[in-house]
Amino acid sequence: LEEIQKLALRPGESEELAARRDKLSHAHRLIEAGARAEAALYQQDGSLSEQLGRIVDSLEKALEIDATLKEPVEALQQALALIEDTAKELGDYARSFDHDPGELEAIEERLDAIRRLERKHAGDIESILEKAEAMAKELESLESLEESLERQRHARDQSIDRAGKIAETLHR
Repeated sequence: LEEIQKLALRPGESEELAARRDKLSHAHRLIEAGARAEAALYQQDGSLSEQLGRIVDSLEKALEIDATLKEPVEALQQALALIEDTAKELGDYARSFDHDPGELEAIEERLDAIRRLERKHAGDIESILEKAEAMAKELESLESLEESLERQRHARDQSIDRAGKIAETLHR
């Protein structure tokens, strides 16, 4: 019970830690993918947003001549705005990626401790927590029983003392 309590397990923790571990162990690839996507979509010369922007400009001029182009132009304007927003999000992701190498090591150690506990108790975190709760209740019950037993011993000792005093009084 103490070992389980010491780890302070949370339901679903293994899955959360495994996902974070995977993210941290592939940090370089994730950062690179976000940065490359931002560049291709928005930053570099000839980016998708630059090309689409030229297409939108051209169609907006054509729209002055033919109003039936209104819906396709609006759709492309929305697509351009979406591409630019997405590029910004991906760039922010790449620049703000938090990847402390010490965190990865700490996660690995925690996952190892959880796996050892899961093997020892032949179950997952949820079943271990259920067992810990049951053990805590049983321990509380045993402590309560021990206290009750101690009170009964004390009462017995007092009764023996009184009986001894009564016997002594009667014997005189």
